[in-house]
Amino acid sequence: MQNMEHKTPLANNHISVDCVVIGFDGEQLKVLLIKRVGEEQGEIFHDMKLPGSLIYMDEDLDEAAQRVLNELTGLKNVNLMQFKVFGSKNRTKDPKDIH
Repeated sequence: MQNMEHKTPLANNHISVDCVVIGFDGEQLKVLLIKRVGEEQGEIFHDMKLPGSLIYMDEDLDEAAQRVLNELTGLKNVNLMQFKVFGSKNRTKDPKDIH
């Protein structure tokens, strides 16, 4: 995972992109997940998640998806297609989702 600083403020703490990268190994479908490690209220957590993050004020959704996928996985020039937009003002109520 690369640590890239971005000075532009976040668009909104409820707007993010998640990338679902699907592959086929000849026998099974595979979905790309990334390991997430963090600490919340003194508790260490380890889990797996789709590559995703919040968008910046100067990005559209497609640009943000390409940036996030590259920052979290190193993948570049992936042909991405917007599948669906979901929204809920409560989607970041779990503090782990903000990290």
